[in-house]
Amino acid sequence: MKNTCNRVWLTSVLSDSDVPNALTLCFSLRRVLTTRRLAVIVSPKVSRVSRAALSYGFDFLFILDDEGNTAGLEDEDFVKLFVLTLQGFEKCVMLSSNMLVVKNCDELLNKEENKQQTFVFPENGDSSILKIRPSLQVFNCLMKQLAKRNGTRVDAILKRWLSKQTPQHTLIDEKYNQNFDDKATFLGEEKNIAIVNLKNTTAHELAFLGKRVLHLWKCIHDESVLPILNAVAKVCTN
Repeated sequence: MKNTCNRVWLTSVLSDSDVPNALTLCFSLRRVLTTRRLAVIVSPKVSRVSRAALSYGFDFLFILDDEGNTAGLEDEDFVKLFVLTLQGFEKCVMLSSNMLVVKNCDELLNKEENKQQTFVFPENGDSSILKIRPSLQVFNCLMKQLAKRNGTRVDAILKRWLSKQTPQHTLIDEKYNQNFDDKATFLGEEKNIAIVNLKNTTAHELAFLGKRVLHLWKCIHDESVLPILNAVAKVCTN
């Protein structure tokens, strides 16, 4: 049986405004009874109160190492490379904080790929979900290349690098990164959808209770996340 500690779900919080979404993602994973541990990478810019709140949901909290960002990348780009430095893990599945897990997807972490394939992208190329195999050697190699990127986004460079390293690389099925659609009722199609991407949908917009996915998001947020945010804020202000 695989060690359930060395393969983790991972997300990032780069500002205080990301915290409600990240915690809702966290509790959506717990709701579907994942057997894997949950980790979050937090920017040094995030407040002490927000870090305290995150510790109630996640098993591991890592501070994004700004000093290691020798290529001067934006945090949203650098965080994808920072995962390579987490050598305590064999494999990570990194999810954008604005995603919602609607069914158990532990098979994503169980599936074996070519060990030379450091990054696994989804079929549609959207890096809201990434499978990453930590490696300091790859991290140092990529940071050198990115220092000369001339404005090219990290995703483009990673895909180019990956195609040279592993031409026959595997991809993540689109059911793990289903974009939100007002006309869809994803929860009635569980065979076809496992993770919903609520990209560009902010927390205060999730009030459309007639939509089943948004209703689930709001239920998890209100029942599991809000009590934590309120309790931590109260303790920290006293």
